[in-house]
Amino acid sequence: MNEGQVKLVTLGIYNSKTDKYEKLDDHVAVTKKKITQKMGDGSTVTGEGYLFECAVPLSELKESSNMPGQTIALANKNLWTGQINASGGSTKPIILAVVGLLIAIFSAYKYGNCKSKSWRNNTK
Repeated sequence: MNEGQVKLVTLGIYNSKTDKYEKLDDHVAVTKKKITQKMGDGSTVTGEGYLFECAVPLSELKESSNMPGQTIALANKNLWTGQINASGGSTKPIILAVVGLLIAIFSAYKYGNCKSKSWRNNTK
């Protein structure tokens, strides 16, 4: 690849629970770039490297869920021996709804006219 050139490649999704492997076309873009790194001694080194960017729709992770405890790993045994892990899941809007409800109840109590009986006199 020439510097700055972008190439779309195939993305493979492996699910270790079901031992299934699925391929998705055109979900990863690879670009060759010049990379300048600052070393620990303050000097800089310029070299070339490949940058990749991927977008995986959650609908393509068919055997996965959005519940807490979900772990998704990015690994490529052809390039390096490690992997990048992302974990978490949806807390759903329950926590936000409860906090909002508590704020609304406190605000109505603190700043509402319900504490005084003057609102009853105004309705007569």
